[in-house]
Amino acid sequence: MQNLGRAKETDVSAPHVSVIIPLYYAEEYVDALLTQLRTQPLENIEIICVIDGSPDATLDIVKKHAEADSRMQWIYQENAGAGAARNAGLALAAGEYLSFIDADDLYDAQFLTKMYEAAKKHDADLVVCQFKHVDCKTGAIEQNDGFRPDRVPTDTVFASQDLTNPFSDIFVGPINKLYRREMVEKEGLRFSTTMVANDNFFVLCSIVSAQRIVAIQDSLIEVRRFVNSNSVSSNRARHTEDMFTSFQDLYAWLVQHGLYEQYHSYYVKAWTDAFHYNATYDRNERFVETAARILACEEPWTSMDDKELQRETRLDTGFIRLKKLILARQPDTDARALELRRSENEEAVVQDVVSILNTQYGKKLSERSSIVSGAVTHLKNNGIRHSAARFASRIKRG
Repeated sequence: MQNLGRAKETDVSAPHVSVIIPLYYAEEYVDALLTQLRTQPLENIEIICVIDGSPDATLDIVKKHAEADSRMQWIYQENAGAGAARNAGLALAAGEYLSFIDADDLYDAQFLTKMYEAAKKHDADLVVCQFKHVDCKTGAIEQNDGFRPDRVPTDTVFASQDLTNPFSDIFVGPINKLYRREMVEKEGLRFSTTMVANDNFFVLCSIVSAQRIVAIQDSLIEVRRFVNSNSVSSNRARHTEDMFTSFQDLYAWLVQHGLYEQYHSYYVKAWTDAFHYNATYDRNERFVETAARILACEEPWTSMDDKELQRETRLDTGFIRLKKLILARQPDTDARALELRRSENEEAVVQDVVSILNTQYGKKLSERSSIVSGAVTHLKNNGIRHSAARFASRIKRG
């Protein structure tokens, strides 16, 4: 981290809200956003901009605003993702409450005022509001995406255990929320430092930790989809595996706090939904292999039998086979995940299987007919039919 910039010392009293903004390729949006934030009616705020290695004019625009407004400060860091950027801003925050906003969304002029007033009125640990999604390509609008109005009470205090499903009834993202900073610091909550899915852990742990949550039915944000081609969310397919890290962190946190049994069913459903959502972007070999290894080697999945695992995760039998194959491997077995390769590399599959079997058993393949038969069956089950035929033909010749 480098280049901490500040125009001059801010007021000695703690700000009502610390607004933390990660910025990457934001030159098209940041000027209007900062202008609005500086002129919105809640005056006692601080604005912390974290320029996440953005190579465009974002930093220059932020500097101009910071020179004109003592409530602003900025950080420049090498590109590390929105999670790391929010953590850097969080380390500087001094406000009573925290707001994490994105540069390419549109915020109502009363956003901070209404959120803070609700927080003070109800002495809330967490405030959530409604927002709408706008598809910039099609113009389609989805209302009430901040929380489920049929499940979440409004203008009254509640806690996570009062919800039907605390991991899905409220939007799993930071932008439509106000967090009591004391709660965040007490629980040691930080964002994951992955490139995507970096907010799951922070948001879900906040929902669980908050003893006093209030939801306001006002729609105060317009989230614009497909507006920034340089944003990580627009390039999610390159980082689909990141979801696994955030959920492993969440599982460990729930266990550490003695809460996993209470939230078990919610966790399993949230993991499953996130897996299938990310799989729609790019169900690549490494993504599938990572999922299979977690299902084979990590809790809570290792406690489930095959039928329960298949039912809870809504996965096909191929994943169950992968799980069994991974569990059956010895520590020194080749780690290249042969079961995930497809017909585009058939000869390599055959060569690798032959090599591993010979190394592992120290005998000619013809002397281990059951092993060979199992390998051929495995290849067929994974759709590598040409390789299986070639493999069987080679065994007959040998």
